[in-house]
Amino acid sequence: MLKACCDCLFGSPEEQQKNERTSATQLNPRNRQLPPWPQPRSQTEKMFLIPKELNPEDEVSIQGTVTNNPNSLTFNVTVENGDYYQLEVNFVENRLFIRKMEENYTEDINGRHENMQATDLLSGLNFNLGFTCGEKNGIGYYIQLKYDGYPLEEFEINNSCNKIRYISLDGDVERVNKLEFMFS
Repeated sequence: MLKACCDCLFGSPEEQQKNERTSATQLNPRNRQLPPWPQPRSQTEKMFLIPKELNPEDEVSIQGTVTNNPNSLTFNVTVENGDYYQLEVNFVENRLFIRKMEENYTEDINGRHENMQATDLLSGLNFNLGFTCGEKNGIGYYIQLKYDGYPLEEFEINNSCNKIRYISLDGDVERVNKLEFMFS
């Protein structure tokens, strides 16, 4: 009985050998250790697990609707160690803020998004946000935040693409309509 439980949790030796012989990508292999689910930062935060390790140039997007007269919308890309990259859309000030939080250090990202208005990211009450993680000349990684498929801002990160595990939305989100993964 104990062997059956262990085989179910960790995979049997036969199953592990079979997995080593196949070239197909598994979304959630049994022998892969997932990081613990992070605690939401607020009661309204909606969190989504990325189903497999990301490779450079993989893309993730999320579409949804905000409430009437929204105050804020926050999009987070979270790494397994707790670091995260954040796009804050502040409708009250009609501004965008991009931050990276790595190793207990917060950095505000400056760029062209500072000349945009928060309402630029909406089509009516609909939003379409996403990101691509990439490798920079083989010496580092970057995240490119996107809206409606268009580049918003690109900045270097201290984590590799395969360490990104979760995305989340917070603020005045009425509904998430679509979550899409495009694997390279």
